[in-house]
Amino acid sequence: MDARISEMTIASSSIRADIAGFRETVHNLDQRLTIMEEHVAVLPGQEAELRSLRAKVTDMEDRSRRDNIRLFGIPGHKEGSDVKTFLKNL
Repeated sequence: MDARISEMTIASSSIRADIAGFRETVHNLDQRLTIMEEHVAVLPGQEAELRSLRAKVTDMEDRSRRDNIRLFGIPGHKEGSDVKTFLKNL
């Protein structure tokens, strides 16, 4: 009978240790979930900012291309280092 009680006590202690481990695991998971929820809450604002910044970059790239001039009928890469003089002499 004492052996059986001792066996039950050991099993009970083991179960309590397992439960304590599960509590710690659940606590850690809860903390991680809270952090993830905070990150997810910030995402829509960051996505909107990213869309806005991409639109600005696209606009700036398009504006920088407006100043480029293409000259047709002139041999390429013959201007050397002074483009203004080359164009005046045409």
